[in-house]
Amino acid sequence: MHGRLAMLSYGYGLSVTAVQLAHAYATLANGGRMMPLSLVRRERAPSPEQVIPEKVACTVAAMLEQVVESPRGIHRVRVPGYHVAGSTHPKAGNSSGGNGEIGH
Repeated sequence: MHGRLAMLSYGYGLSVTAVQLAHAYATLANGGRMMPLSLVRRERAPSPEQVIPEKVACTVAAMLEQVVESPRGIHRVRVPGYHVAGSTHPKAGNSSGGNGEIGH
């Protein structure tokens, strides 16, 4: 049980789709408020649901931005005029021979 928890804390053994990952990052960027996903145009946007405390979401978003903006960051994914966040994944560097950088 403890080994499984440790793996999940690093993201190993966890599978998500690209849409689920984008939805999670959008929720962080929206201050912890999750908007329902929809492919249907609505006259009125649905109300967001606060699923992560705003302070926590802002802290995590700032940490992800520092991955790009810090002096040792992933500078090639910067986009002038936009806030860009990123993450590094230790397994990415091991499996591809790279340095583990993944931009989001």
